[in-house]
Amino acid sequence: MAKKPNAVVAEHFTIPQSLEDAGFQWGRTGVQQGSIAKYIMDQIPGLGDPSVEEQLPKEQKDRLKVGLMNHYGENIVPCRYYVIADNNPVEKPETEWNEFQGEKRRLDIHVAFGMDQSTLTYLREHEKNWYELVQEIKTGFSKYFSNSCREIVSKAKKLYAEKHGLKRERSLTLVFSVREKKVLEDLLQKCITASSKGTDSTADVALTKKRIAAYFAVTA
Repeated sequence: MAKKPNAVVAEHFTIPQSLEDAGFQWGRTGVQQGSIAKYIMDQIPGLGDPSVEEQLPKEQKDRLKVGLMNHYGENIVPCRYYVIADNNPVEKPETEWNEFQGEKRRLDIHVAFGMDQSTLTYLREHEKNWYELVQEIKTGFSKYFSNSCREIVSKAKKLYAEKHGLKRERSLTLVFSVREKKVLEDLLQKCITASSKGTDSTADVALTKKRIAAYFAVTA
């Protein structure tokens, strides 16, 4: 008898050993995110409590970032290999890159975020194409990290509400203008999440923002 898809995923789930490990697992488990959120909540008192303003303190957030960065670099944007031709980086398969005898470079998330500001400034002024490749990785991860943190907080708040019997305000009780804005904000957030994870090629954040702006531009 064939295993159910979620059973296959569950085989890879283990109880996190640290916030770094929890961050790494958050990106890959899907159906197990509730279990990981509970672990994170145990490590961060106040997470999920709507009365707490700072849901993810910097120290704990930085530790989650380490794990999310490792997952991003291993599974979403893995290492890329370039040879330099006519002062321009040309991407090559790793096997060809290994055999190449001229100038060559590898680029992954750790290389990108390991550059200090003086290096980035030099690249921006003298090696624009390489600079843009570096910035592409940094920008992509920054969006992914921001969205992941929002997802963790949202999941924690839901779990906290369930545990303490708190009732969430139903959208139907909101006046239409507020509910309308909330629906569009939720739509944009779903688009940002899909775009950052690369799960939907049709998720165009810039286009969605333009469409929402056009929607609100109609006044009568």
